[in-house]
Amino acid sequence: MNDDTSWTPSAEENVLGITDKKLINEYEAKGIAKAEIFILNLEENTEISISLLLQIHKIAF
Repeated sequence: MNDDTSWTPSAEENVLGITDKKLINEYEAKGIAKAEIFILNLEENTEISISLLLQIHKIAF
């Protein structure tokens, strides 16, 4: 691969089994938007923790 990413077409390496790079990008863009909304709706004094970061990552990707 020549675009300096670690993307692989292997379906086993993503939960949805998607092999089309454009479709993966589309799903990731939607997930990132959902994660941004989730973050904006957190209480102002929400403690940043490993579990919160993992939850945000799960929403995004």
